[in-house]
Amino acid sequence: MLIGRKVTGDMHVPMGAATFVALLEPPPPAVLGVRLNAPPTPPVPTVAMTRGGEERVVRGWLGFGTLAFPGFGNPQWDPGWL
Repeated sequence: MLIGRKVTGDMHVPMGAATFVALLEPPPPAVLGVRLNAPPTPPVPTVAMTRGGEERVVRGWLGFGTLAFPGFGNPQWDPGWL
């Protein structure tokens, strides 16, 4: 597991708080709350949008990012790719 923490912070996530988590190895299904009859995981994206256009994705990991209202109000984890 890789945990990214805010170095400087911003109005949504404060300094030192976890901003994302990436699962570097496939975890057991129970860790993700996956049921055996759940739909398959979506494929890794092939292109990532950046401010300068697009970048090719070479490798990706399932993970979670922190979403919060200003002042770190109501923080939640949102699944996604890193």
